[in-house]
Amino acid sequence: MITSFIYVGREAIEIMLLSFMIITAIKINKTLIATALLGILLGGILGYMIGDFLHGYDTYMYVGLSAMMFYLFFTSSSLPVKIKLRMESLENKSVCCAKVLGLFLVWLVFFRESLEIFVFMFQNVHNNLPSWIGAGVSVLLIVLVFNYMKVYTNRKFRPEIKKLMFKVSNYAFLAFGIFFAYEALRHSSLVHLHLI
Repeated sequence: MITSFIYVGREAIEIMLLSFMIITAIKINKTLIATALLGILLGGILGYMIGDFLHGYDTYMYVGLSAMMFYLFFTSSSLPVKIKLRMESLENKSVCCAKVLGLFLVWLVFFRESLEIFVFMFQNVHNNLPSWIGAGVSVLLIVLVFNYMKVYTNRKFRPEIKKLMFKVSNYAFLAFGIFFAYEALRHSSLVHLHLI
């Protein structure tokens, strides 16, 4: 429960902060919300397929989770910078082009982050009631403080503090990567001992 609470909560905070960066340039409307929901739906479907594929292979599941965590650790820190650059470039585009690019960014953020969440949650180590409760509680907390955080992050946080928040939260991926690598080694040893 604690692992899923921390992991999903970290992802939910990243979705929220990236969304704030996007909605400074794009007005929230039904199309924007539908695009975000489509990203979540597709991320959930693909995450379920990956989790289901690895369901019976504990060692490979942990190797996959560890590899994903290390990949995210090395790539996620650049995501806010890329989003910011894309949003700044929208100002130089036509209204139609800017809207399409903005919607694509919204879809990409929600698809990528929900894929990470659902790959994590649908693997058999987390696909249980306590883990889903932990994940649900963390998402609910982020939703409940959404309006407060919107004001706080946009008005009181300086850009360098936002950057620090992303950097600090990114180290959660490193910790998870090490933890899942340990679990992969432990499970492979148990399998090996069992075969002997």
